[in-house]
Amino acid sequence: MEFDSGKSHLELMVIWKDDEMIELSVKASNGRYFGTTQVYDTAESLMGLATSLADFWGGHQPIVYEAGANGGYAFWGMYIYLLKPSGLISVEVNLEENSNDRDDSHEKKNKVKLEIQVYTASIDRFRDELIQLAQNEEGVAFLYGENT
Repeated sequence: MEFDSGKSHLELMVIWKDDEMIELSVKASNGRYFGTTQVYDTAESLMGLATSLADFWGGHQPIVYEAGANGGYAFWGMYIYLLKPSGLISVEVNLEENSNDRDDSHEKKNKVKLEIQVYTASIDRFRDELIQLAQNEEGVAFLYGENT
């Protein structure tokens, strides 16, 4: 499936792996704003995210997840919480790429922060796809927003 930046969703795709880590292509769009990055992560860490998503309905929220280094070469962060009283779930996505810590390089920082609103079924489907991605260390996991 080709990524459509006009639709609200998050896409995680394994693009490389070795014995200790995987590299993910992370793309996010809320229909108006779009961003992409590539970060290193581990299958164990992604499985932990899937477990957290399963516990979301038991009151274990908000969920915070980060991969890469904020302010480093590449970063992906998510903040997931229930919007009350709507029943929608907010997923704030932070993406950063090709940045460094030098004060004189602000123009080289590529960042985007956006919000995707999702329904319960989208979280459950994303969790299932994330488990498969972590177990196989390959594939794609999608989190679809409410406007798709």
